[in-house]
Amino acid sequence: MSQGLHYGEICEAVRGLVRSGVALTADAGGSDTVSVGSNRLFTEGQAVALADQTGQQEAHTVAELMGLTQVRLDSAVSGEFLVSQGAALRREPAELAGLKWIGQGRPEIMPQPPETRLPAVIIGPGRMEQPPAAGTNSARRQDYYVSVYYLEQPVPGQVSGVDLLEKADALFGLLSSDPYLGGAAWYAQVIRVEPDPEAVRKMREAGAEVVGVEVELVAQRMG
Repeated sequence: MSQGLHYGEICEAVRGLVRSGVALTADAGGSDTVSVGSNRLFTEGQAVALADQTGQQEAHTVAELMGLTQVRLDSAVSGEFLVSQGAALRREPAELAGLKWIGQGRPEIMPQPPETRLPAVIIGPGRMEQPPAAGTNSARRQDYYVSVYYLEQPVPGQVSGVDLLEKADALFGLLSSDPYLGGAAWYAQVIRVEPDPEAVRKMREAGAEVVGVEVELVAQRMG
């Protein structure tokens, strides 16, 4: 992996996992095997779909996981799915179905009024640390901290944050399922789950009708 900062790659991989998928690393078409940065998100017998930014979609079932980066499908891919068009392999159905918006930054700065974009996920890049004792003469380990917020409108009678634990569990499961973040990390793990985090409370104080949870992960890279 190249030297430098890797916020973009890590946040894009997290965005893919939120959609229950991982990006393809090679164009797919005419073969029953597709290549991804990591196949840990999938299991044999699972229903999946190939999809891209043009709206093209094709349903399949996982027949076999080959190594760490290939997935053999139940039949050959009949369409053409290009990396340049954001092609991805996704679980079906998506664990967080019905999302209206996936953004990046802090929840407080989402488009106004926020209620028109809910339910939503916001990916917040955090600090990057380079442990002094980690690395080699040519590369150093970098630890990227990323907060992922799930936001929705409150339901009458709902206790703020508590009834969202089911969504938190789905988000936790997605982010924990692939320790390589689709090939974007050497290793990643969830380190914290917080119902009704401070950022969401601040949105309510500003007048927004919103509840949410925060899931924080750390992703390790060599940079």
